[in-house]
Amino acid sequence: MQIGQEEKTSRYALGWLILDYLRAFTWPAIALFVVMFGWNDLMLLLRDREVNLFGVAIGQKVEGVQRRAEGELQDIAFLVGQLEERLNAIENGEETDSSQNTQNGAPEARALTQQIETKIDSLRGNLAREVEQVQMAAPPVQQRLPPPATSAPGKREQRVASLERTGFEAMLARDYETALDAFTKAREIWPGYHNVAEIQRLLAVRRDDPPQTEQDWLSLFEMALIKFSWGMPDDIRAAMRAEFKRK
Repeated sequence: MQIGQEEKTSRYALGWLILDYLRAFTWPAIALFVVMFGWNDLMLLLRDREVNLFGVAIGQKVEGVQRRAEGELQDIAFLVGQLEERLNAIENGEETDSSQNTQNGAPEARALTQQIETKIDSLRGNLAREVEQVQMAAPPVQQRLPPPATSAPGKREQRVASLERTGFEAMLARDYETALDAFTKAREIWPGYHNVAEIQRLLAVRRDDPPQTEQDWLSLFEMALIKFSWGMPDDIRAAMRAEFKRK
């Protein structure tokens, strides 16, 4: 499928945003690369998974950050669309809510605005954390030590990603215990992976009063989508959004 010019421009702008975060963290390796080759060449890192910078596969790491950030931006665009619909309804005097009272639209618009602001703050925080992890993957050359003899990191990522998916699928199935167990195990393996630690805490605080009603679950889904969706699989994200259309 051919990518439209608008989407290309959006992806390019997102690439620059991520690279600005890298620059803000004053990563010596990135700074040296910029001095030697320039920003245009650095942009190639977003498209070439095989590029290595001083022996570190930076391209793949940055591309992963970009992919996760794009998912968050899609959520923000979705919320902005809902806000525009609500504001247009208020402006046009349309009766769109269940009570047929358009004045109720104003609080809903304010709530959507707050959700958008929270989502943006969450994106900033997760983006900064991911960049820190990229930074740690390639410390200054003079400080770099030989890698420890441990199991391949890919196996750990596969394991925690599988548990993360199991947890999300259990949430959608309204299976609280399985969801909590999966996210607890994921947090033990890799607490900094996506938002598994935050979701585990979100579920754990309900241990004595687990979600029972449909509204309980929708509240959890809303919290996950607004604050803790960094790295959430696209199909899970879409399924959670769809839950609100069924109300």
